[in-house]
Amino acid sequence: MKRILLLGATGSIGLQTVDVIEQHPDQFCLVGIAAGHQVDVMQKIIDKHPTIQVAGISDVSKAKKLSGVTVYSGNEAMVQCIENCEYDLLVNAVVGFRGLKPTLTSLKKGIDVALANKESLVAGGVLVRQALQETNTKLYPIDSEHSAIFQSLQG
Repeated sequence: MKRILLLGATGSIGLQTVDVIEQHPDQFCLVGIAAGHQVDVMQKIIDKHPTIQVAGISDVSKAKKLSGVTVYSGNEAMVQCIENCEYDLLVNAVVGFRGLKPTLTSLKKGIDVALANKESLVAGGVLVRQALQETNTKLYPIDSEHSAIFQSLQG
């Protein structure tokens, strides 16, 4: 069973990733999620997946609305989820350059990343490549197609 930590859980690719996980409960379980501000969508995911240990939300004012898991909030919420969750694969579906630090943090922790965040490579491709070499981890590209997500998750 592959344990998934999903960043960008409420976006298009994030929700498709949740769907793939739900279609293959014998292969995957969701152990953590993070998003920007869509607390209602996050809580529905948490309620549906009792295996979730941690949740991260950028919008500090909405953090208290999440229940049933350890919640991190603010600019470092994604990194805190990475540091405080046991997982086998990080799915980074975060929009923009904010995805770079979580990608590097996971790779430096020695955990593979399925990346739908091209800005991480644009802004820090050299750093990502260096982390991959130093830790012997893998980077799997994913996009909005279910098949691409599933193939990457199977790794």
